[in-house]
Amino acid sequence: MGILTCLVACLLTSCGPTIGYWRFLARGQNYYIRVANGCDELLSQHEKDLPFKIAGNKMGSLPIVLRELDPSFVIVDTNCVSLLVGGGFDCYHLIWRPEQEDGTLWQLRVFREGPQNRVVFTRRKAAREENVPR
Repeated sequence: MGILTCLVACLLTSCGPTIGYWRFLARGQNYYIRVANGCDELLSQHEKDLPFKIAGNKMGSLPIVLRELDPSFVIVDTNCVSLLVGGGFDCYHLIWRPEQEDGTLWQLRVFREGPQNRVVFTRRKAAREENVPR
């Protein structure tokens, strides 16, 4: 019985952050819109200070929807917001940026170690010269 309990405990603790990844993927489009809006808010707040890293005690300045993800850190750059969620082996990244071929089509992508890369939300934004990838 002790070995079975240990195996179950190991399985549950090793799946913690992975569960967060799958939970994020199960959210609806309205939630992804809120995440994209939070990223856009960061881009507009830090336009003059780019690139900008948010970590540690600065996490309280994040929009609530991003703070609730409990990221390890956030990088805000000219046309990109990147969040690292979780840590160690079972972490995932969220990236909000324009598509390479079309600077008006912004995508919210979720990356996890390995080939798992998903676009969960897209929307068009007016192209600004500094937002068009080169």
